[in-house]
Amino acid sequence: FYKESPRYVGDRWNGPGKDFPVTTKKIGVFVNESPEDIRLLADRYKFDYLQLHGHETPQYCKELQEEGFALIKAVSLEKIEDLEALRDFKPWVKYFLFDTPSSKYGGTGTVFDWSVLKEYDNEVPIFLSGGISLDNFKGVKKLQGLNLEAIDVNSKFETHPGWKDPLKLERLMNKIMEL
Repeated sequence: FYKESPRYVGDRWNGPGKDFPVTTKKIGVFVNESPEDIRLLADRYKFDYLQLHGHETPQYCKELQEEGFALIKAVSLEKIEDLEALRDFKPWVKYFLFDTPSSKYGGTGTVFDWSVLKEYDNEVPIFLSGGISLDNFKGVKKLQGLNLEAIDVNSKFETHPGWKDPLKLERLMNKIMEL
């Protein structure tokens, strides 16, 4: 729901199609959105999670979480010191999504230094993002022991923004099954 994103669905999205599996969790992705707009969209689309990619504060997250929303907070990681900023968010988020730093919001298609994750305390489960591809997936295997709940794949698995390549996803699933 970020207007500057090539994956922006805006008002033209009617929600999941009839072939959308009921067991699949729905995540609304937002960047510095007003709490009022998030509430409206979450109510309309019945999101299971809100993924926050902007400069949302711990207080902002606290308010949404106390209203019953499950939150995924995206965090750009470059150095070990970046992990210290997580402390104030921990009580309010269900997951952290670790991504590559960028001056823009959204994916860069580049990988950050995953060795930083060796210092993560695993208190909150994580989603790993940032340039994951079939070529570098073996690096994900090396992260065993990390409280890794999911991987976020976008640009490297798309034919164009928002359209996943089924063959690449199938190859990825085979690699995941090897873990």
